[in-house]
Amino acid sequence: SMASAEKPYLKEKSSATVYFQTVKHNNIRDLVRRCITRTSQVLVILMDVFTDVEIFCDILEAANKRGVFVCVLLDQGGVKLFQEMCDKVQISDSHLKNISIRSVEGEIYCAKSGRKFAGQIREKFIISDWRFVLSGSYSFTWLCGHVHRNILSKFTGQAVELFDEEFRHLYASSKPVMGLKSPRL
Repeated sequence: SMASAEKPYLKEKSSATVYFQTVKHNNIRDLVRRCITRTSQVLVILMDVFTDVEIFCDILEAANKRGVFVCVLLDQGGVKLFQEMCDKVQISDSHLKNISIRSVEGEIYCAKSGRKFAGQIREKFIISDWRFVLSGSYSFTWLCGHVHRNILSKFTGQAVELFDEEFRHLYASSKPVMGLKSPRL
């Protein structure tokens, strides 16, 4: 059917797998990196803090060498740190030909005092080729990779649709930070 042609996850059997940070040979960071390395068409990332240079290099490699289209949505509060990482490794828009990096805010909260502030995006997930999702407590930081304990869940099948919808909802309210300015999804 046309619908499943556009939505590969509907052809997959539904499954959920949970990974904990305990087993060193099945490290969560390695699972994330392997996911990026094996993505062949589209990689969607929603992330609060992104400062891990090696994961960023994996993404650059996917986009520049394998032609993967990458869309990274960053919580507005994490944008400055991300840009500092880019400056450190001397990455500019010219290196981001298949990559769109955008910022997104949470709901605006109005305090009784009249003060307003935006909530944070604390969701974190990766959608690979619209086939599966990795989601959990893991952020793309050195501390998450080496010190903090994290949980990561992998979903295939029907559940992926919920992440797909959440991504599209957030993408619609996002603003460009770097790379492709307004890619069509």
